[in-house]
Amino acid sequence: LRVTLPQPLAPDGRVTLALAFVTKLASSELSGRGGFFGDHFDGMQWFPKLAALRHGTFDAEPFHADTEFFADFGTYDVTISAPRDYLVEATGVPLERRDNPDGSRSVTFRAEDVHDFAFIADRNAVVARELFSEGPYASHPVEILYVHQPYRRVMAPRILAAVKEGLLYYGQRLMPYPYPRLVVDDLPMGLGGGMEYPMLFTVSMAWFLPRFETAPEEVTLHEFGHQYWYGIVATNEFEEPWLDEGINSYVTRRAMDHLYGRPRPGRTVNALFDYALTRILDEGVEARLGPLALNLDQLLGFQDTPFRPVEGGFLGYPVSPFDLNRPGLAEGRFLSSKEGYAAVARDDALATPSWGFRPGSYVGIVYDKTDVVLETLARLLGPDRVDAALAEYVRRYRFAHPTAREFLEVLAEEAARGGGRPEVAPLVQALVYDTGTVDFAVESLRSRESAPARGFIPAARAGEAATDRRAPPEPAGSATRYETEVIVRRLGDLALPVDILVRFENGEERRETWDGRSTWKRFTYETGARADRAIIDPGEVYALDLDRNNNSLTLDRRTRPVARLVLLWHFWIQNYLHLAAALS
Repeated sequence: LRVTLPQPLAPDGRVTLALAFVTKLASSELSGRGGFFGDHFDGMQWFPKLAALRHGTFDAEPFHADTEFFADFGTYDVTISAPRDYLVEATGVPLERRDNPDGSRSVTFRAEDVHDFAFIADRNAVVARELFSEGPYASHPVEILYVHQPYRRVMAPRILAAVKEGLLYYGQRLMPYPYPRLVVDDLPMGLGGGMEYPMLFTVSMAWFLPRFETAPEEVTLHEFGHQYWYGIVATNEFEEPWLDEGINSYVTRRAMDHLYGRPRPGRTVNALFDYALTRILDEGVEARLGPLALNLDQLLGFQDTPFRPVEGGFLGYPVSPFDLNRPGLAEGRFLSSKEGYAAVARDDALATPSWGFRPGSYVGIVYDKTDVVLETLARLLGPDRVDAALAEYVRRYRFAHPTAREFLEVLAEEAARGGGRPEVAPLVQALVYDTGTVDFAVESLRSRESAPARGFIPAARAGEAATDRRAPPEPAGSATRYETEVIVRRLGDLALPVDILVRFENGEERRETWDGRSTWKRFTYETGARADRAIIDPGEVYALDLDRNNNSLTLDRRTRPVARLVLLWHFWIQNYLHLAAALS
C-alpha cells in the first residue's frame, strides 16, 4: 500500500496515519509466521508494516518465503482483546489489563526500539516465569516467560536454563540484552518450528525427546540469538540473509559447544559406525545394485516405514548423527554445518539475495557456509578476535540496519588489530562474493633408500681433479640415507598459503609453507630415516577444506581399524536383511 500525503512532510515534521485492516490467520495449522491450532493463536506478520527508509528511499520489498520483512525501528503501543480465559502475551511490556463488559479482557503492551510486533493467545497455556538478574543484568533484570501447554511442564527448567545461558553468553561477549522482557512461545504438538520476533520467539519440539538430545536447547539458543542479529542489528534479510541467519548459526554453534560441551574423544572407527547406523535410522538404506535396489521401503512394500516415515526421521523423530553426543565425533555440530555447505559449495555466493538461490541451496549457503567461513577465520585469527569483531559490530551498528560492507569493515579492523594474516582480506572477499572452494590434497608420498652418486663427481673448485666414483664406495659404517618426495595439490579454486608437515620414522619433522598459487608442488628431502606421513594443513586451519580425507598420506597401511569396521558393518547388514526378510 502506498499512501500519498495531502501535503509534503517537512524535515522533522510529523504525520499520523490511521489504517483499518482485517487479517485472517491460517486455520488449523501453525507456521513460524502465524496461524492457529485449536485454541492457540499466533499473531505474527499480521499487520501492514511500514517500509524502512534507507538512503532517502523506502525499501519495500515484496514477501519472500525464505526471509523476514524489513522495517524501521519504532515504538509500539498495542491493545489486544480476547476472552478472559485466554492467556495473552506479546512483544513489549504489559501496561494495563482491564475486563470489558462483553466478557473480554484487554491487555495493552508497549515496546520501544523494535521493528516488529507479535502476540500469542491461548486458552490452555501455562507460564513458567523467572526474573533473571545475574552478571550484566544485575541492574536491569530480564523477565523470562516460557508459555507452553500443560503437558510440556517437564521442559520448563530446560528452556528457562537455556534462555539464561543465552543471556549470559551474549551479554558477556557482545552486549547485554537491552529489553526488559523475553517471551518463549512453545508451539503445541511440535508444530511450526522456531521463528524470531523482537522480545518474543517460538520454539517447537518433537513429542519424544531423550534427555541426551540437546535439540530443545539448541533451537532456544538459536532463536534467542536472533534477538541480536535480526532484532537489534536488524540487517536486511531480503538482500543479505547471511548477516542474520549465518552469523547466528556460527554463534549458536559456539555457544552450544561452550555451554553443553563437545562429545568426548573416542575411537574413530566406532564413531564412523555410529554415524552410519544413525543415518540408516534417520534416512533408511538404499544401495543401488545396477537396475535393482536394496531398500527397506521396497522390501516391505510401504513408503511409510518406521525407518523412513513421510515426515522424516526415526519413529517420527529426526535423528541427526551429529547430535547424539557420540564418542569420536568431537566436532559433531561443526561437521553438520560442513556437510550442509559441502553439498552446495559451488552453487551460490554468500552475497546472493534471498530470491536468487538455486532451489535447495539456501540453507547450505546462508546458514552452513557462513558458519564454516567464520570458523575458518576464527582458526586463522583466533576465536577471541572474531568474537571481538562481532561485539564491535553489534556495539557500533545496534538499531542501525548495517550491510555486509559495514560488517566486513569491522572484521578487517579487528584482523589488523590482532596482527592479521595477509591472506584474510582476499579470502573473505572471495568467500562472500564468489563461489570459490578450498581443497588441498597430498597426492603422493614416496620414500626410498638413496644410492650414492656414481661416476665422475665434478671438483668442488677450479684446479682440483674430479672424484672417481665409478665403483661403489666401501661401506665405512655410514648410515643409510633416504630420498623422500612429497607432491601436494590444490584441488579447490582459491589460491591460499598453506602449511605442510612431513614426519619421519625417527621423529624428525620438516615443515614447509606453500603459497598455493600453482595447482601442485613437489618437495624433496634427503634424510637419515624413512618418511612416515605427510600432512597438508596439519593444524586444520582451513575449516572450509571440502575433503579432509585427502589431506594426509602414510606409507604404512593400517588395516586393523578397517577390518573392525567391516566386521561391524557385516554384522548389522546381516541383521538388517533378516529383519527385512521377516517382515516381507
